[in-house]
Amino acid sequence: GLGATCRGLTLVNAAGPWVNQVLARVTPRPPGLALDLVQGSHLILPWNLSGGGYYGESPRDGRGVFMLPWHGDRTLVGTTETLFSGDPDQARPLPDEIAYLQETVAHHFPGRPLDPISAYAGLRVLPRGRGSAFARPRETLIATEPTRAPRLVTVCGGKLTTYRATAQRVLARLGPALPVRSPRADTRGLRLTL
Repeated sequence: GLGATCRGLTLVNAAGPWVNQVLARVTPRPPGLALDLVQGSHLILPWNLSGGGYYGESPRDGRGVFMLPWHGDRTLVGTTETLFSGDPDQARPLPDEIAYLQETVAHHFPGRPLDPISAYAGLRVLPRGRGSAFARPRETLIATEPTRAPRLVTVCGGKLTTYRATAQRVLARLGPALPVRSPRADTRGLRLTL
């Protein structure tokens, strides 16, 4: 629960948009990270997009939008890039984001229904910066204490497809603070199945 206190030899903070909230609860309190949260919204439309996925540019600003088949009889459209501030639990598609995606679909697929079955938003964690969120790097950020044997590692950003390489980098950073152990599994050879 929120009132619980835990002690550990090490801590990996991989809380996504909540990383700074987690850091604020660590004792002794480490500094927060200079991050921006960028909201990406998606629509699920009530028709089947046959022929595979499509990449189309928005007529509004030329930004790329993906339109993908979704569960056989629907189409997934996304994404937007809107700077977000506030509680990550409150991320919701904004009316302008929905209109942006609808305009893009109408431009590439005229006459198709644009009223979504549903819409959702997620948050990306990017290094704080200036200019367009679209132009910022998407590398995984790994922050540690300035010691040879850090006990706290914060991981954010990156791509889902790099999860294994990211985990190896985190373990390499934590290695000096952990007892020596033999690996129990070699994840390079394990198949992931759904």
